[in-house]
Amino acid sequence: MKGGEIVRERKVVQSQKKGLVGGEAHVPLHDFSNVQYYGEIGVGSTEQKFEVIFDTGSSNLWVPSKECGDSCKGHATYDHSASSDYTEDKTPFNIQYGSGPVGGYLSKDSVTVGGLKLKQTRLAEITTAEGLGAAYSMGKFDGILGLGWQQISVDHIPPVFTQMWQEKLVDEPVFSFKLSHKDGVDGELLFGGVDKSVYNEGEMDYVPLSKKGYWQIDMGDVKANGDSITGGAKQQAIVDSGTSLLTAPSAVINKLCAKVGCHNILGRIIISTKAKFEMSFELGGKEYTLNESNLVLPVFPFFHIGLLAMQPMDIPPPNGPLWILGDIFMQKYYTVFDLGKARVGIAPYKTQASTQLLKASTPAAAEKTVAVAIKKSDKENEVLQKEKSVLRDLIEKA
Repeated sequence: MKGGEIVRERKVVQSQKKGLVGGEAHVPLHDFSNVQYYGEIGVGSTEQKFEVIFDTGSSNLWVPSKECGDSCKGHATYDHSASSDYTEDKTPFNIQYGSGPVGGYLSKDSVTVGGLKLKQTRLAEITTAEGLGAAYSMGKFDGILGLGWQQISVDHIPPVFTQMWQEKLVDEPVFSFKLSHKDGVDGELLFGGVDKSVYNEGEMDYVPLSKKGYWQIDMGDVKANGDSITGGAKQQAIVDSGTSLLTAPSAVINKLCAKVGCHNILGRIIISTKAKFEMSFELGGKEYTLNESNLVLPVFPFFHIGLLAMQPMDIPPPNGPLWILGDIFMQKYYTVFDLGKARVGIAPYKTQASTQLLKASTPAAAEKTVAVAIKKSDKENEVLQKEKSVLRDLIEKA
């Protein structure tokens, strides 16, 4: 692909409140421990407010219903009776995520994102979120707004951004993520344009989708310290804003650990915080790199024990094997999702933070970061307790 192919950006943001059609929606993305990014939407005529994860790895919108019990405790809940835009649907709804399932039923109501209002869309009212466990009860988000393709949408419901484009609420059929590099500092999700101010001219390159559904692209060789760990074979990768870490086939993780000195203990990849290494990913004929400052999460800094921000995940054919390039990757690279041309744009930021992207200032803060990053569920508590025991043994030997 030729470098410098850049999506046109409209400089004037038009607002529906001024009676204009088309424009952009700028949504601040709040950063929780550099592993969870969420922003605000409004649902219904009274714009009931919800914090949602904008997830390119799914395609449906759901918010917790006022009918949801303890599993939604601590989260904003949706009361459809308070909206004059509401239309009853009641079709049962269930969706499965990597961290677990949620269920409820469908409703129709207006949805407002960044000041742009869809007059009516089908969304799910969730009545049980127990399957998400601690990932939800500890999380800062209330719901999820999927930004994947309609092909993977439950009940084939048009995704919110697809509707925005169809109803001409945005100028361009693109949206772009600028993820924060620092806990508590906002990034931005821009619907309808690209922020060309954050990267150097000529450094935005696009990779065409290999399959519509997820934002799935071809990936060439993956290297660790300059040596291939994939044998030069073509890979498939999903660029997923709803996944905190990177995932890779377990065989590749094993090869990586042999190169950089990490160890798979109960599914968690333990690595020394003193390790120095670089990984490169070939996308669209260009190499994109991550190093230890991006990929190592300190757990017990005093003992130089950390976690690798990667997890093994084996997805069988025909859908797999697949890599997931999650927030860890998107933190370093400005990422554009082009619905119109079915491609993903990637560009390095003008300036890179000199400190770790997933820095935790204290061991307690680090453990909180890791707890959210691995999206542990209640059923995993026993495993995590065993893991802590193993880590204590490692400390005693250090």
